Amino acid sequence: MGLLAELQAMTKAQLIAKLLEGQTEEKVTTEYYKNGEQKRQVRQVCDVASGKLLSTREATWTYYKAGPVDTITLTEGGKVKTIKHFTDGRQPSSSI
Repeated sequence: MGLLAELQAMTKAQLIAKLLEGQTEEKVTTEYYKNGEQKRQVRQVCDVASGKLLSTREATWTYYKAGPVDTITLTEGGKVKTIKHFTDGRQPSSSI
């Protein structure tokens, strides 16, 4: 059966599913503190055709009382990475 005949034999739902096959959609949700600083961001990637959640990445920020970022915690696939910022000029450090 040729491609044209195969496509003509498909229902509308089958055609849409074929077109969306392998396509993903990214949804980003960000929460802020009242002062406008980022508190938390969640990034989700879903399969468009099935709606199945493929991956999630979460970032959470904490701040020093004076205002600069203290830590950023990244969570993805069950792994947690924390990036510590310093106010004394040292470079940030990370731990897994």
